[in-house]
Amino acid sequence: KHYRDMQDMEFTVENGKLYMLQCRSGKRTAQAALKIACDLVDEGMRTEEEAVAMIEPRNLDTLLHPTFDQSAIVRARLIGKALGAAPGAACGKIVFTAADAEEMNRVMLERWNARVKKKDEVYILGDFSYGNAEETNRILDAIHGRLFLLRGNHDRFIKSREAHTDRFEWIRDYAEVHDNNRRVILCHYPVMFYNGQYRRQPAKTGGFGDPADIPADDRMPRTWMLYGHVHDTVDERLMRRFIAMTRETVRTDREGQEYHIPCQMINCYCGYSDYVPLSLDEWIENDRKRQEGSGTGP
Repeated sequence: KHYRDMQDMEFTVENGKLYMLQCRSGKRTAQAALKIACDLVDEGMRTEEEAVAMIEPRNLDTLLHPTFDQSAIVRARLIGKALGAAPGAACGKIVFTAADAEEMNRVMLERWNARVKKKDEVYILGDFSYGNAEETNRILDAIHGRLFLLRGNHDRFIKSREAHTDRFEWIRDYAEVHDNNRRVILCHYPVMFYNGQYRRQPAKTGGFGDPADIPADDRMPRTWMLYGHVHDTVDERLMRRFIAMTRETVRTDREGQEYHIPCQMINCYCGYSDYVPLSLDEWIENDRKRQEGSGTGP
């Protein structure tokens, strides 16, 4: 009650006497922090404002991560125990033996080479390999295409002298390229306010009327921003909310027309394409179908 917070207590017992050594605010998980703050308010020891201030803002993010249904965990068959590396739950392919991992790599390489010709340009949006230089070299030597790497936070192999980094035409943190008169912004991380975001294709009237009479919203965007990093996580949910909010925002152009702010950002998470390289038009279509299916499309 004195500290109005959950405390860690240190003590010792010597010759039958209890000695209190010290106390300090106890460490807690995000879920525990929320529960403790609510309990302190219920017990009249903290105001609601004080309780909110007790919770670290970065800890709130962990509360948004997908988690397992606790009742399902009780019914599930336990196959192993380990320390959690991050909050929340994960889904995806899992392998338990080196043979399984080799088979998974073989299938992914087959899908890549079935789609990519040797002279095709392939832009990789980071996190190409979690493996060491030797493991990554085997993949680089096996896949087709002229490779361009946007450096990801897990691409540690490129720091090794043994890595076949000459397999990449270049390695950069950010790049702008063009595809059929469209600018494409490339980065491992989402660039939420990107170069050329407001640019649209010139209005075409077919010789009839004034191009300025064509609503700005009917003109195709000229710039796309492709990113990775967030995979299929709560961060991607937050990105979808940002994109929707941006597209709902109305501005006025120089001709006095109102228009919605373009926001053509696509998460090129390889799981969305079933680990098959896609062209820009295919990613646009992939993203459209995925957002329509989730109910978050424009």
